[in-house]
Amino acid sequence: VGFDPRLHSHHWHQKAEHRLAASDIILVPVQANLIDLHWHDRPVPACHPALLLSQEYSGQHSEAKRSRIAETLVAGKIDAQLLTQAEPINWLLNIRGRDIDCLPVVLSFALLHRTGAVQLFADPAKFEDLDLAGHCGQDVTLAPVSELDTALQALGKNGARVQLDPQTANAWSALELSRAGAELVPAEDPCMLPKACKNPVEVNGSRAALLRDGAA
Repeated sequence: VGFDPRLHSHHWHQKAEHRLAASDIILVPVQANLIDLHWHDRPVPACHPALLLSQEYSGQHSEAKRSRIAETLVAGKIDAQLLTQAEPINWLLNIRGRDIDCLPVVLSFALLHRTGAVQLFADPAKFEDLDLAGHCGQDVTLAPVSELDTALQALGKNGARVQLDPQTANAWSALELSRAGAELVPAEDPCMLPKACKNPVEVNGSRAALLRDGAA
């Protein structure tokens, strides 16, 4: 049975593969989505400029956030963390966007290394005329999403221990890492809890937003 590994989570793939094997059914990842091949009038995704969120609103620099998460990776002997959800990535780098209605995020993927360095994979056109390195720190790089597979393969060739959240990381990324030789470490996204614990600046921002919303 063919399936698109980019549209199913790593957790779903493992569970489905195990259950289907009992009936001698094999899951086969397909390279090209069959629907996409026949969707000739598919709209082109809009390209909205990204926004750099200052510390006036974030309350903490990206370097401090990255250093804090990197410490947990070092403690767990993890070489890199694969981030696949837009919200924690945008929180980690203090960026925002207009890619989704009513959710101010830039759609992206990221690799957070144990050194605190981040490889951001997003549409570079969204960051034109923006000093991303100056905003986030010199150890943050930007590349097109199409180069994510090359970065995953590089981690695998080095035999890296790569942590990912099986509930949110897609099966494609896990398969790419495994095939390349990386060791997968399943765990919850380490950004989610720190992101949920709001600092005083974020709390005050939330209160101000609620006052404006209530008046509206």
